[in-house]
Amino acid sequence: MAGEIKGRFESIAGKGHASEMQYRKRLLIALPGLSPPAAAVLTKVGRTSTTVTKALDTAVAEAVATPELRAEVIAFAEAVGRRFGATGAIGQSP
Repeated sequence: MAGEIKGRFESIAGKGHASEMQYRKRLLIALPGLSPPAAAVLTKVGRTSTTVTKALDTAVAEAVATPELRAEVIAFAEAVGRRFGATGAIGQSP
């Protein structure tokens, strides 16, 4: 009886082990810090209404206005994508 329970537990636990390890590995991806100007423009983009396309386009254009800001924003966005996945969900998303 105890052997059966142990076998079942190990089988069930083993199924989720690979996905749990992948999830934990993603959480270890470091996010680069942002300079104050980059943080400000990303905050502005985040607060811009997505229903007003022109306003959003203007905010995004400002976020990548200089080569330095563009490189910093792209590096940050790539790291966020690697860490949180395509959907940006903090939980266990693909």
